Amino acid sequence: SIVVVSLFSVLVLVLAGVIYHHFRNQFVKKVEVRIEQKNGKGFLTQQEVLSLFEKGDSIQMIKVKDLKLNKIKSEISKNPYVEKADAFINISGNVIVNVKEKVALLRLVNKKGKSCYIDVQGGLFPLGKSYTERALFVNGYIKAPLKLGKSVNDSTYSKTMLPGLYKLAMKIYSNQFLNAEISQIFVN
Repeated sequence: SIVVVSLFSVLVLVLAGVIYHHFRNQFVKKVEVRIEQKNGKGFLTQQEVLSLFEKGDSIQMIKVKDLKLNKIKSEISKNPYVEKADAFINISGNVIVNVKEKVALLRLVNKKGKSCYIDVQGGLFPLGKSYTERALFVNGYIKAPLKLGKSVNDSTYSKTMLPGLYKLAMKIYSNQFLNAEISQIFVN
């Protein structure tokens, strides 16, 4: 009985090795992009996400063992509209890419007419080219340089009104009644 158990164990290990070798040498079958967006619409499309990491050749021309998932994640994460990205390969050889898009908390226009969004984490990001998110509109006498990629909690903004505007916008955003009633803040 010890011999049978030993043989069975060796057989299972050999079979697992063969399956693993076959899995790593197969070509990627397809790429599935899933984008988590507010209300199902947003700044990014599936095709735009694909173009962030598919440079030239299709990803389906690559073997599973040659696929660099961390590089895919880092390329997608560089996009200013992406809050979080993840990529993995399932057992069928499909690449699954999950993207969480930033949620615009407010749209800010400073005194010089420059405009950007501030997300719920306080990060500044650009306006969309083909999509405009409904967000609290803030304009007026705002004397702050809008540096995309920075946070309102950055030392650049410590002596400006941006941290206060962000806190006020978060209070409005988190209150269902205020969020429905207030659509613009004018800084005087």
